Amino acid sequence: MKYINYLSLCCMAWMMFACQEKESLQQSGKTGFLISLTDGTQASASRTAPGELKEILDIQPADFDLTITDSSTGDPVYEDKVTEGVIPVMSGVYNLTAAYGDNPVLALDAPYFKGEVKDAVVRGGETTSVEIPCKVANSLLSVTFDNSKESFEDIYSDYSVEVKTEGAESVFLEKDGKESAYFRAGSEIEVFFHGMLKGSGEEKGIALDLSGIEELPLQAGDHLKLTLMPELDKYDIPLSIQVEVTHVTLEDTIPMEWLPKPRVGGFNEDGAKFVSHVETSVEDVPAVLNFSGKMAIQDVELTLDLKDEDFISLNKTYLLSSLTEEDKTALSDAGIVLPELGSAVTGNIDFSALARKLKIASGNETVHSIKLRVKANERWSSEEDTPDVFEIHTLAPKVVIAARPEDVWSKSLTVSGITVESGDEATIKGNLKYQFNDNGTWKDCEGNVAMMANHPSDSKMQVRAVYRNVVECEPTVFDLEVPEQLPNSDMEEWSYETYTGDRYSFNPWNDGETPFWDTNNDYTTRHRNNSSSLTMANYNGFHAVSYVQGRNGGLAAELRSTANGRGNTIKFSIFSERKELDLNKVAGTLFTGTANVKMTGNDISGKDTYMEEKNASFPSRPTALQFYYKYIPYNTDSWSVHIELLDENKNVIIQNEKTSSETVNDWSEEPFSVELDYADDTTYAKCKYIYVIFKSTINEGANMPYREITQTFYVLSENGALSDRTYSPAYVGSVLTIDDISLVYDK
Repeated sequence: MKYINYLSLCCMAWMMFACQEKESLQQSGKTGFLISLTDGTQASASRTAPGELKEILDIQPADFDLTITDSSTGDPVYEDKVTEGVIPVMSGVYNLTAAYGDNPVLALDAPYFKGEVKDAVVRGGETTSVEIPCKVANSLLSVTFDNSKESFEDIYSDYSVEVKTEGAESVFLEKDGKESAYFRAGSEIEVFFHGMLKGSGEEKGIALDLSGIEELPLQAGDHLKLTLMPELDKYDIPLSIQVEVTHVTLEDTIPMEWLPKPRVGGFNEDGAKFVSHVETSVEDVPAVLNFSGKMAIQDVELTLDLKDEDFISLNKTYLLSSLTEEDKTALSDAGIVLPELGSAVTGNIDFSALARKLKIASGNETVHSIKLRVKANERWSSEEDTPDVFEIHTLAPKVVIAARPEDVWSKSLTVSGITVESGDEATIKGNLKYQFNDNGTWKDCEGNVAMMANHPSDSKMQVRAVYRNVVECEPTVFDLEVPEQLPNSDMEEWSYETYTGDRYSFNPWNDGETPFWDTNNDYTTRHRNNSSSLTMANYNGFHAVSYVQGRNGGLAAELRSTANGRGNTIKFSIFSERKELDLNKVAGTLFTGTANVKMTGNDISGKDTYMEEKNASFPSRPTALQFYYKYIPYNTDSWSVHIELLDENKNVIIQNEKTSSETVNDWSEEPFSVELDYADDTTYAKCKYIYVIFKSTINEGANMPYREITQTFYVLSENGALSDRTYSPAYVGSVLTIDDISLVYDK
């Protein structure tokens, strides 16, 4: 409470030093002030010896703020701490103010000193010594709970006094009487007693009557002492009050326990509440927990709560003054450096070595707690049940998982390596495994392969490294391939063209849309180009692919082997025989990409060609192609399906093909499947293009079986119904019908 007095005494001690320097400084010819602080209420002769005072308290005049202003203008020329040396100023007249503390409106244990000197003169080339007399500049109130006759403890389970001033929150003086309320001189105050009755728990409160105190409002240095005593014969609040007002001087004798409590400052120079260290890291971890007092440190109470199983045996409360040799050895072996108790007013406990050893207990961060109290001037830094708490955070190493793009699939990936961004790489790699997040559940990888049960909706996968089966590093997020399906895979989108003679050619896309699928209709109906209506006979062309009713009531693609084509002839007087060119004997084809038809100028030269351009862009790598089909072979014949995945240079990544000669009159119950068998020990490039082609026959050319018929085909009318058309002569062979194509992704 009266810590204020010791500060002043220390200031006076420093005055002797200032006086000793006065002569030498004056001789130096410096222009400025040499400052010393004195007791503004007592004569110098009564002061405590400076040497004794410095040994008791670690408080220096340099703790005082000093302001020097020009007395004529009021402009400040110096605003800093009191210093031992000369404070240079120009010659002139100045006002000087020294102050210690913040002069709070209302606070606990907050003394405030102030001293002023007016019109101090400084002449050029001279040093002016100035003694600033410092006084207590705020007021204080203390309470003593007197139990000499009756005991408060017999009446109340808890009790305190509340002090209020205008413009500030109230403070409470607890029953131990160790703290005082400091407030600005001249403030109006109110004081209330609060008590909780034993047994009933009823709260009692009363405003203490201060109206008879002549000294109110208190002035600078006034100390209002209230002594409260239980008085059982009073009806409402059994309480009597004694009042005394004294004037605090800088040399009052104060019980040591009234000095400010010692303080636990925190870790290192910045006073942090916690420090962090990455497990396995070999870097130094400064973790020095500092504390200080105004008197010598008397004791230290340390409580450990370490989560690392190697150090759990240390978890208990230690009192430094009674530490056993066994505990000293255990703490030292763990890497905890303890201070020695003695005359020092500061100290620390070094946890740096321990912090480097601590490991994560689970997850990716473990918090180890340290509770600390220190004792000085018979006061603990905190109450027993509310010690200061500090933490050492052990963090998981930061390990970034790497996977080559070609090793990332639609629901799996292969880890190719790691980058250790924090932690020790050699230590981590020596005891490491990988895990992946499968719909919220972390699962171990098979070696370095992560395979999810289902495709994630966001096409992302989290993969993390796990060190020693405990330390879970932050996951790395990968963008998986999207398990996309082929456009118009249900064969519902079609358009058609008509030309001379009510002839048709069909396209597997809607009008105005970008094609993904194509057919060889541009080849089998190429007679419409460079031909007149007179020479555009039916046997010169017929569409090989059109649509029919599908398996689910929609549409499906019908592929017909056809021999109609440009350059065919019929027997006339000018021809000795009918001629059907082998290049017109083609399968009906449905494929991804674009048909590229090339025609010669001579209709019967037999040099017209077409090819499928493999230019259908597709970013994903499926593991199988599936579809439903019907097949009606003519004579002995077979159909085929072929799938290729190609990289950005159109090199084949993987391919497969299947054929069948089986007659299937109705839709198959199960889809037909063409697997893409990826080898585990092979790297497959990322996909850029996909090529899928269905053919109604594998026997194109001279050996293709066909017959001449009147062919029925269908056109979708405006009401959504299929209306039939016929075409004759149609040279038609085997018929393959395809519907509901899908890609499977199992990798």
